[in-house]
Amino acid sequence: MNNLQQNDISANTIKDFRARNKLTQADLARELGYSRSMIAQIETGTHVMTKTTKKLMRYFIEEVENGRQNDRSN
Repeated sequence: MNNLQQNDISANTIKDFRARNKLTQADLARELGYSRSMIAQIETGTHVMTKTTKKLMRYFIEEVENGRQNDRSN
């Protein structure tokens, strides 16, 4: 999932990321500075993500995914 494009961030991308990394909505919300309910709304499609939110999500996902890859190579 490296080099995600801004438009590649979707509700399913976020749900899949959380599942792979065993994060709850509350965990992700805390990391990003959002409320758990906002993460839930994003995932259900009732909240449309702003450009800034997409960028933040993309950055966070890439950092975690890259960290996991580095852990496996060590």
